Amino acid sequence: MKILSHAFDSELRGRDFAEVLFRHFAWNFKEQYNIDVYSNARAFVSMRAACEKFKIVLSANMEAPLNIEFLMDEKDVRGFIRREEFEKLSYDLLEKISIPCQKALLDSGLPLDNIHNIELVGSCFWPLFVTLCASVGYNVCHCWYNVCHCLIELGGIEKDGTPIFACLCCM
Repeated sequence: MKILSHAFDSELRGRDFAEVLFRHFAWNFKEQYNIDVYSNARAFVSMRAACEKFKIVLSANMEAPLNIEFLMDEKDVRGFIRREEFEKLSYDLLEKISIPCQKALLDSGLPLDNIHNIELVGSCFWPLFVTLCASVGYNVCHCWYNVCHCLIELGGIEKDGTPIFACLCCM
């Protein structure tokens, strides 16, 4: 396998998406439960950890509840969000995904019609990532969470003499 190009955004991480959830629920919990997680270190850390896990749950489900027991002032909190709402809240981050894809394509020197498919690597299991890539003409074949898995599975693969293009969107 010959890697013709790769690209990534070092400023865009999976943690940024968890931060969107954190800010959303921090505001909701302040309104609903009259608690400010920014004022309590333990609550802040607990909620940040819960949002990291919640992000993964939401990637596989269209909607999900967030339940944190004894978050602050001995209060149990409950939140809920649909994936569609989360995607709207984080759309500016999601739009950044196409930039490394376009750069990798340009750097490869290959025209789009010479590329059979695109392999996304990183925290790209969000269905909207694939939709955004498709909207700019990319045929996304697989999404890989881990670079090693991608390289093991794709090592040396060509289809009809056409190279498989690996777009590395590492987050």
